[in-house]
Amino acid sequence: MKKTCAIILPVALTLTACSSSVTEKEKFSTFLPDYNDITKSQSASGKDVLYWKDKNVDFSKYKYLVYQPMIYFPRPKPSEMVSQQALDNILSYTNRQFKQAMGSHFTLEDVPRENTLIFRGAITAIDTQKKGLQVYEVLPITLLVAATQSVTGHRTMESAVYMEGEFIDASTNQPVIKVVRKASGENLNNEKSQLKVADVKNAIDTIANDIKEYKTS
Repeated sequence: MKKTCAIILPVALTLTACSSSVTEKEKFSTFLPDYNDITKSQSASGKDVLYWKDKNVDFSKYKYLVYQPMIYFPRPKPSEMVSQQALDNILSYTNRQFKQAMGSHFTLEDVPRENTLIFRGAITAIDTQKKGLQVYEVLPITLLVAATQSVTGHRTMESAVYMEGEFIDASTNQPVIKVVRKASGENLNNEKSQLKVADVKNAIDTIANDIKEYKTS
């Protein structure tokens, strides 16, 4: 069966009260070597993304993909709100979903061969102070408490997943697609809630589904 290019993604895990549909420039993590050519576009599902694709490349030639597992960038430290097990589970779930999604477009290989793309990506976050919000720092996860309180008197938090990634031509070692992505997760009841995979599963699944549906043409 002919494999076509599916591309995407991402890059950072942050809990925030931000309403922006895309990653703000101040949240770029430096995981990608260059952000200057990235512009606003739309994912397969119509969500806003920051994206760049080399228009001079014939993407139909790529048949194989070397999937380098997603990482945290920078590496987070566990806390009372985010345990090491939760961090490990979130990363494991992300890699499982993304690798499966990319495998629907390419033959997955361990080492590059002719007509191969290499994927590298990261869940990232940058500590950003917002006016009127109290910041709880869990690097690289930032928790920003929403300005409104629930009936219990505890402030609720919205969650979002930020990711960055690129697809590199294995023969030239040059990127042909770069993506910076934000996707909304579930709300947390208050600042004492424990972060779990279930809280960001919807965000991860949204990005994975966009990978499956992506068309390069």
